[in-house]
Amino acid sequence: MKKTISVIIATLLMLLMCACGATDTPAEDKALYPEAAQSVVELGSGNKQFKFTAVDAEGTEYKFSISTDKTYVGEALEELGLLEGSEGEFGLYVNKVNGIYAQYEVTGTYWAFYVNGSYASAGIDLTEITEDTSYEMKIEK
Repeated sequence: MKKTISVIIATLLMLLMCACGATDTPAEDKALYPEAAQSVVELGSGNKQFKFTAVDAEGTEYKFSISTDKTYVGEALEELGLLEGSEGEFGLYVNKVNGIYAQYEVTGTYWAFYVNGSYASAGIDLTEITEDTSYEMKIEK
């Protein structure tokens, strides 16, 4: 009887440890559009067009040509499923781009936002789409 109880408790503890670890690490970390590493992928529809690049931790560049009627870069990318995040004190905190996670709390990495090759002065959710402007998100430490 004591052995059975010990086995049940040990099993429950292992399940609890697995469940706790699952919240710290993404279940899936692969590019939604792996083909964008070889050629530009065109997404969306609308009157505004812009170039977007996502650069993962290994330096792989995923290139997109985005068409939208949205006003802000962030909302256009969210609508297409390329960007995920949560609202924070300073706006949208991006933790997933093109299906690839950056989790500062776990890996010490984050998604940095660039406009025409320079570090952005505003968040992606506050940056208006401008024709002939390129936008980029890079995983950085």
